[in-house]
Amino acid sequence: MNSSLPEAFVKSIPLPDDERVRLEEAIGSKAPVSIRINTKKAALLKTSQGVPWHPHGYYLAERPRFTSDPAFHAGAYYPQEASSMFLYHIVTGMQLHEAPINVLDLCAAPGGKSTLLRSVLHPESFLLANEVVGSRVNLLEENLTKWGIPGFAITQSDPSRFARVPEFFDLVVVDAPCSGEGLFRKDINAVNEWSQQNVEMCASRQQQILAGVWPALKPGGILVYSTCTFNELENEANMQWLLDQYNAEPVPLGNLPEGVIESTYGGGKGYRFFPHRIRGEGFFTAIVRKNGNSRESKPEKGRLQTIDGIFDSPEITAAVSDAGDVHAVVPAHLAVLAKLQKALNLRHAGLPVGKWSKGQFKPNHGIVMLYNSIFRLPLLTVNIEQALSYLKREDLGLSLPERGVYKVVFEGLALGLGRYDGHRLLSQYPMDWRIRTAASTEYRPIVKALH
Repeated sequence: MNSSLPEAFVKSIPLPDDERVRLEEAIGSKAPVSIRINTKKAALLKTSQGVPWHPHGYYLAERPRFTSDPAFHAGAYYPQEASSMFLYHIVTGMQLHEAPINVLDLCAAPGGKSTLLRSVLHPESFLLANEVVGSRVNLLEENLTKWGIPGFAITQSDPSRFARVPEFFDLVVVDAPCSGEGLFRKDINAVNEWSQQNVEMCASRQQQILAGVWPALKPGGILVYSTCTFNELENEANMQWLLDQYNAEPVPLGNLPEGVIESTYGGGKGYRFFPHRIRGEGFFTAIVRKNGNSRESKPEKGRLQTIDGIFDSPEITAAVSDAGDVHAVVPAHLAVLAKLQKALNLRHAGLPVGKWSKGQFKPNHGIVMLYNSIFRLPLLTVNIEQALSYLKREDLGLSLPERGVYKVVFEGLALGLGRYDGHRLLSQYPMDWRIRTAASTEYRPIVKALH
């Protein structure tokens, strides 16, 4: 193996020597680029090789400047590492998308798996996206808002706090913080920071995370565990620990795509992704089911306050918090959200769409990110130069016939809101999300709008 890789790391890789050489070559090669299409908003513009385990995942020939693509800001697609899209194969293979269920994405930021889940789950399934690190919650909110599919809430809670909602979730996804060995190809600093001590620390923290969230899983419910690392301590050993400590049984998968390696541990099977075997980064996942019988559930008490007249659609309603924050919510989730609001640090009780103040609704960015929003606003269609200026919150230099709030649209995709004050269009694109670097106007579209 390459001398730049720590010897202890090399020895920890569960592969024969000849395959370790091939893995070294893969780690030294250029990482593939993949995206996942938001099929509620867009379609792929030209033929690209598909990710084998996700029907809407595609590889790109080269890495574009995503920040210079308005379609990226519109939530038309999400740049996601191909291996992590395997969650789709798990959910659909186990038919977890066929009926409404409660789902927790425990370590959700930046939002790749949450947006994937929200796309594949039943429309009335409830998704709770949680992130304990405050600064990363903002990125999670940004990506889920841009994705624009309601039926989720966002919390900032430690895993141990989920014991306050016992036996609540049918599916828990734990994409655990790890030593990051599987991302060495993308991040050379990760190689320099690697140590056996850090691996052991990560494995211990992962056990704490699993122990903390386990009470929130229903008996009969499914837990999907994953890491982006190679060593067995953070992967198979932790799965065996979970089986030994709790009333759980492993769940095997069938129909594995070519190149995915089935590993074994004392009580079950895991699934490994090596970059010399598949077109993606290092990844591990395993599935367990919680044994036992559920307690008789009590009807949920209480409902969030709602506002009529904002959405002309039975699929979503507008829920308002005591602070006046308005969220797009699936009506069937109102009681669930009221319960979670009491038990957890609920940052968003749905997709944020505006404020309710003095009996009036003031829309914000999320109102036009909704794929099924019927909220009517006059349209302002812009070209690529104007779109990038808007996304930077710069003056577009436009003269419009009437003052007011407009929905800014680029090639059929909504970018956000703009307010014309009689002199100039004021971009209302969220300040924290704006493009801060130079953007290229040499536009090479990746997707096309559905409408």
